[in-house]
Amino acid sequence: MDDKTILRNGAALAQRLDGLGDGEDEYVVVFGDLNGFKLVNDRHGHAAGDATIERAGKLLSVTLESFKAEAFRQSGDEFVIVCQKEHVIEVGEALSGTFRSNVFFHKDIKIDIKMSFGWTTIGIDGPKLCLARAEEACRVAKQRGSGTMLEWDNSHSLTTEELRCRCTKCGAAFRLTPSSAHPFNPNHLWCPQCGHQA
Repeated sequence: MDDKTILRNGAALAQRLDGLGDGEDEYVVVFGDLNGFKLVNDRHGHAAGDATIERAGKLLSVTLESFKAEAFRQSGDEFVIVCQKEHVIEVGEALSGTFRSNVFFHKDIKIDIKMSFGWTTIGIDGPKLCLARAEEACRVAKQRGSGTMLEWDNSHSLTTEELRCRCTKCGAAFRLTPSSAHPFNPNHLWCPQCGHQA
């Protein structure tokens, strides 16, 4: 379990994704992170930030309880949802309604929890690449406003020229730049920080 929320952690997410093989068209990965979370920490301190993370986890759990969806806190203010593709539209509508704006109070501090999301079908490229694609779609969604959920497509700047990756063991973020001599293989990514197969 995660140390700050009621959700499962990044290690549990890695195990779940390992159980979903290449060509898995029935499942999607949804990536979301909190909008403006750094400002909460900077203005109100890490206790307020921890309370925000905890609250976001509870909101995700409640929002998804009607669907066959699993929520994980990957790291920091990043959350990942795995759900059946047939439910992704309803899941998106529910997430949008919850995370467009959701105000709570930590002590006397008013905090508005907002989140944006990106998603993609796991498909033939497998869960590791699709998680990176969902994160890219989330980045674009954040530019369009809180509560937005976008499906990844080629316009979201994830190309063979550069791939944003995140280690499933230590959480380190890194970029992969394939070349013609070293073509990209999503099943052979190694973290430059800890050496784990990412």
